[in-house]
Amino acid sequence: MNHFEDMLQRANLQNISDLFQMGCIKTELDSENLEEREDEAVKVLEQKLENLVSGSFYNEVVQTAMEYANDCCGIYFTVGMKAGAKVIFQLLNDSLKDT
Repeated sequence: MNHFEDMLQRANLQNISDLFQMGCIKTELDSENLEEREDEAVKVLEQKLENLVSGSFYNEVVQTAMEYANDCCGIYFTVGMKAGAKVIFQLLNDSLKDT
């Protein structure tokens, strides 16, 4: 078995994202593009909220959930950028350390 090939197979954005966020890699990658995945996530959220929240509060709850999600997106984007910068710094550092 070629261990280097296995390592390169795991080197993808979905695995890196899961590794940073949850400490493990995905067992199966999602083949849908980012927009399709977002559309599906919103659809699932709306369906679940529809079952939990009655008529007049539904739109307010969806709006609140989307605001929360947007705030989280901003936070995760910042953490991702910082992690990327940290990795680039380590790659460009001429030190022999890799920590």
